[in-house]
Amino acid sequence: MSDHGYNGFQNYATWVTKCWLDNDESGFVEHNLREIWEQTRHYHPDYEFEESKSDTISEFATSLENYHDERLRNDFPMLYDNANVFADLFNHQYFTIGWQELAETFFDDFMENEEDIEATE
Repeated sequence: MSDHGYNGFQNYATWVTKCWLDNDESGFVEHNLREIWEQTRHYHPDYEFEESKSDTISEFATSLENYHDERLRNDFPMLYDNANVFADLFNHQYFTIGWQELAETFFDDFMENEEDIEATE
């Protein structure tokens, strides 16, 4: 993570997305993030090793972005189907989200969680 931008993230859009994803009390987001991570990890069994780590994180970032794009298109079609000031403002911010940076932070979180689980077994 960089030391510039907004609260340690590259920009406000990335930071606020991380906050919302981290603070979902229903568990829906965490479940889906975990599912996306498990699918990515399935295709990259050597994800812990440095040489495949960046490929794994890049694929995880792409999967995160695709998942959120699909949800937005389904839940808020007016942002994609209409030309208006709100759609323009939303799209300007949405397309600045640093999915790679988010994937890196979630990767670190998931790896930490796995280490904690292994330590208690």
